[in-house]
Amino acid sequence: MYVSPQALTLALDKLQGTASHFLKIWLTLKQMGLTNTSAVQVTTSSPNEALKRLFAFGAPDDSMFVPFAHTKRYFLIAAHAGRSIIQTTVKQWADNTAVGADPTAYLSITRESGNDAFIVSANRRYPQGLGYGKNGFALDDNARVQMPDLAFALWYYRQEMLPDPFSAESLIDRLRQDLHLEHSEIAAVFIADRS
Repeated sequence: MYVSPQALTLALDKLQGTASHFLKIWLTLKQMGLTNTSAVQVTTSSPNEALKRLFAFGAPDDSMFVPFAHTKRYFLIAAHAGRSIIQTTVKQWADNTAVGADPTAYLSITRESGNDAFIVSANRRYPQGLGYGKNGFALDDNARVQMPDLAFALWYYRQEMLPDPFSAESLIDRLRQDLHLEHSEIAAVFIADRS
């Protein structure tokens, strides 16, 4: 059984505008394996597979769709987003030149010597700050990320065969495992939605 077009449409309606488009970078890092104890290396190409898993939708030009973006400008990202968005933004965070969001209060970013690779890890404050304000990937400084967990899980598993029947809880548990999500991260970014 696959996610039905009707269920996917409802999920996309619920996801739109629930977070800043910068959340795609954190989700990509999580897909790559970022945890409280595991760092990830960001290069020009290392985010590519994670981005595809999270946001590909079969476009002929390999562009990807960010379902939680709040404006048309941020819905689509190009196939080269691993380099042009993920690595570039991580570099700006490391250099303190970022505009729009700066999660370096809870993420540590170091440059590997001699190349353009960056190591991203959770610092001792992590995830304090995640999910709140612009630096936590919310739309505004006094706002919170409000991503419906089931809607995102339906989007995430849009192209996979699901058990028949499946429950919302089992799908969300699977999402937690696949994205290496701790309970504190879930509490910071997601809201429970069973409607």
